[in-house]
Amino acid sequence: MLWVVPLLVVGASPDVVVCPPEDPGVAARIRGQLADLDADVAWPEVCPSPTAPTIVVEGRPTDGYRIVFEAPERAPRARRIDALASVSATREAAAVAVRSVVKAILMGLEPAWAETPPPPPSETEWETRISAAFEAQGTGLADPALAAAVRAGVRIERWLLEVGGTFGLPRTLEDDLTSIALREHAVWGAVGCPVWKHERWSATAGARGGVTLGRRRTRVRGGAAATPEASSVGGLVGAELRGAVEVTPGVSLELLGGADGVFGAPRLLYDTPRGPEVRASGWLVRPRAAILVTIETGGDDS
Repeated sequence: MLWVVPLLVVGASPDVVVCPPEDPGVAARIRGQLADLDADVAWPEVCPSPTAPTIVVEGRPTDGYRIVFEAPERAPRARRIDALASVSATREAAAVAVRSVVKAILMGLEPAWAETPPPPPSETEWETRISAAFEAQGTGLADPALAAAVRAGVRIERWLLEVGGTFGLPRTLEDDLTSIALREHAVWGAVGCPVWKHERWSATAGARGGVTLGRRRTRVRGGAAATPEASSVGGLVGAELRGAVEVTPGVSLELLGGADGVFGAPRLLYDTPRGPEVRASGWLVRPRAAILVTIETGGDDS
């Protein structure tokens, strides 16, 4: 690496400001790399205007980092750290680059990087997502109700917008008189927002609303008469909390827990000489849990 001499006058142990990285996971690596250097390093919570040599680490390990060096009365200089084979290796490479800048500052030098203009302020980060899931739900009728589900959506800045469908597996509710085959599907839209993130781990809270479609087929025993096969339509509004771990860049494993309020939950009745008798009623509030595999691809609009 080349260094230019001396454009910056500093003391034997200058103040160096390291701004909070966009990726919290790289901060610990930077602290470790600087621990043995005789430098007075400031770690502000908010990056100030540069009154001392300042280092800014932008980006994420999946996309690579941009390390910016700023100093009073100097044009910003930047270096690109491309994404490597693993998140850990990319973070370590960025931390080593920061260490080299601080060592140069201690020697009274500046990095010989190209001058760079600030990034355009209108840039918007976005990611597209698609998920496959296996879900279990308590309905009050022949539980658990098992289903396969798919989700597709986009994350714009902090907000996650999704549409999805749940495709119920057949289940049977039986007693001495009847055998009732049940199946339920749903289509819905959802919105979510991250509530916690640490390195590869994250949690997202969200809400959804949609339409349910049920199908019932009844078989009878003895002298009873079965009602014709029928369908039902209802609505749902629910909340959910998802925890995720990034297994590999762009692929995450998620666990979901939540509950839905259901409008038009099915009721199964016997029509007897004494009048209708309730065979079973679906729950109005249904707890659910799911495991998801999610694939993300990122981008930005300028």
